[in-house]
Amino acid sequence: MAASINRQVVLTARPDGNPRESDFEMREGAMPAPGAGQLLVRTIWLSLDPYMRLRIGDNEQYFPAVPLGDVVIGGAISQVVASRHSDFAEFPPLRARSARLSARWRKSPTAARSVSPAQKEKTPI
Repeated sequence: MAASINRQVVLTARPDGNPRESDFEMREGAMPAPGAGQLLVRTIWLSLDPYMRLRIGDNEQYFPAVPLGDVVIGGAISQVVASRHSDFAEFPPLRARSARLSARWRKSPTAARSVSPAQKEKTPI
């Protein structure tokens, strides 16, 4: 595994008006090892969609708001860098939806994620 630092963009305040850099914090932590039934993925491309404004606000709409102190969630194209899940091999790129693999805003491989049988749906790139 190339990177050993897990960098995460965390929501620290609800934006008042347009989001500002001060509403977020970059945190660093140790790279997790995936447990049984989990994956470790590296984000290659991260989506920044208009609906994200709703997710970081406190007015829940069709998705729940990101809790303060949590890593901002969003869709991503990711690469499996370590797998302990029988349905996912290492290294194929895949599209992760926030409701599927919970891709979150990170600069290095994301945290290990559990994948339930209902979440096995994957879209190879």
